[in-house]
Amino acid sequence: MRTILLVTGLILILYFLNKKIPQAYLFIKTLMSSLIAVLSILLIAVLMLHFSGTSV
Repeated sequence: MRTILLVTGLILILYFLNKKIPQAYLFIKTLMSSLIAVLSILLIAVLMLHFSGTSV
């Protein structure tokens, strides 16, 4: 459960930081969006393992 909360918190923090970065820094915004996407996939995998009963 702690892993789920940690990854969700990281996604939210990165999302709000990404919104504050100006459009001029396109490379940084792209990196942040990619990191959010990777963490979202990781969160889905952890949630699926959690609901299947496997301990992470």
